[in-house]
Amino acid sequence: ARWLGLPGEEKFIGHGLSACATCDGFFMRGKTVCVVGGGNTAFEDALFLSQFCPEVNLIHRRDAFRADQVTVEKVKSNPKIKLVLNSVPVELLGGETLEGVKVKNVKTGEITQIACSGLFVAIGAEPQTAFLKDSLVALADNGLVLADERTHTTIEGIFAAGDCADKHYRQAIIAAGNGAKAGIEAAAFVNLHR
Repeated sequence: ARWLGLPGEEKFIGHGLSACATCDGFFMRGKTVCVVGGGNTAFEDALFLSQFCPEVNLIHRRDAFRADQVTVEKVKSNPKIKLVLNSVPVELLGGETLEGVKVKNVKTGEITQIACSGLFVAIGAEPQTAFLKDSLVALADNGLVLADERTHTTIEGIFAAGDCADKHYRQAIIAAGNGAKAGIEAAAFVNLHR
């Protein structure tokens, strides 16, 4: 996940701050939450959270969105979702758990505070593949390892699975399944080259 980069952010991860609404959203049942982002993931997260949270604040740095228009319209028509546009989080508030967020309007400079128990970050993902940058394993422009459906990379005998090679889903269950595929392929490779 790509995080916000705010001071003290790390202490709130798992204590109100998350990058996975489907993983951690149910812990926020009945509570006010925020989602940060403007793409499909952020909008889908807001819709998902609105099923069991009384108020969802969708914070986006612009007033235009990358999300599909159909999804944008669903969010706009949902009375539980409030759009906080042209705004960016500047400070996370709370003691041991998240209690709120300060947001700054990028056009006016005005800073406001939103009380919330959860904040879900949906501003993209950064695969942990920097160690491969100078290797022969091919990477996409976004840092993902290029691998086929059988987890084969561009180098024979090297396989990739999980979020480092997944541009769509980034879910633990899918990563585990792909890890199993990579294990099977690696075993077959080793047996073939004994």
